[in-house]
Amino acid sequence: MTARFSDLPLGFSFPLDIRWLVLMALIIGTLGFFKFYDRYTAVGPELLVDPGFQAGFTHWDLTGLGSAVITGPGEITLHAGEKERGAGVAVRQWLGEPQRYRLLRLSGELKADDIRPGERFWHKGRLVLASFDTAEHMLRVPHIVADLVGTHTWQIYQADFHVPTTAHQVQVGLQLIGATGSLSARHLSLRAVEEQGYYPIYQKLGMILWGIALLWLALSYRDQWRLNPPYLLIYGAIAGIFMGTLIPVETKLILETDIEALILHWAPRLGFLADADRHGDPALISKLGHLLLFGLLAFALRWAHPRQGHAKLLCGLLLLALISEVLQFFVEGRVPQFSDWLIDSLGLVIGLILFEIARKTYTGVRCWLASNP
Repeated sequence: MTARFSDLPLGFSFPLDIRWLVLMALIIGTLGFFKFYDRYTAVGPELLVDPGFQAGFTHWDLTGLGSAVITGPGEITLHAGEKERGAGVAVRQWLGEPQRYRLLRLSGELKADDIRPGERFWHKGRLVLASFDTAEHMLRVPHIVADLVGTHTWQIYQADFHVPTTAHQVQVGLQLIGATGSLSARHLSLRAVEEQGYYPIYQKLGMILWGIALLWLALSYRDQWRLNPPYLLIYGAIAGIFMGTLIPVETKLILETDIEALILHWAPRLGFLADADRHGDPALISKLGHLLLFGLLAFALRWAHPRQGHAKLLCGLLLLALISEVLQFFVEGRVPQFSDWLIDSLGLVIGLILFEIARKTYTGVRCWLASNP
């Protein structure tokens, strides 16, 4: 008997089922739309004071032990050698009262010359737009325009950012911290932007199409819905994944901050984290969430369907992980990241491996107990 599509949990049938073809078409269409459609348009004056450094560093804060040299009209080059690797060099300018703006666009042309990264994830050549609260703590929201290592010729970089409601100040920073090499910049610009007039209509239409497609997919598995332990884990993991995908950036920030505070409070008491180790990647909680939820989903699906082929199951789960990233285009302040999809994929592989280990361990224990009554 030929297997029906509904008999293959999150897998593919051959020829490929129409539902998965629709989902892949939506992924390609969504990526294409947000790649080629400029959803924002610049409004108002230039917000940087002296973006071309005509008055030197009068309007910019220069920090670090490396060098910063104005190398041409409107052009600046930062350089840090081995002696300055730790302190590096940066030029920054502050924008006060950022709540006057809902959306900001930072752009510039950058060139990298033999930039060698340091030990930490931010030890690169960077152009950033960072937001700070009243206590001068950097808010954990998207802020990177460019993140450069190696050697690159002049290229235009641009990114649009939602201004958090809790932002007290916004900082434009060109920095080469913890890395060595040279980073050059010209034509820096910070402008307020607003959404194009028809974008809200396109956004709602896209969300409706995605909602219909995902509901259609979910209903195709209705004959498999159960209320047993593995399926309860499946439901919980899927709910967690899509809740994490669809919450606005500021809600995500609050949740991550609260979770991190709990970890930093309890981990040292349990002996997992020394007081001196209370620092790290600001996005660590988010990355761990990706890893755990997708690992749990893969483990639970193998538990529910141990005879399901690894390749089919993994392909379906990888597509689901891609969908969870693509949907972030429709959420305020969120942006899909390829690195997150890679972490999702790693979580899926770990989940499948852990299930095989658990299954073999369980089988071995049962055999031992049967042979040693």
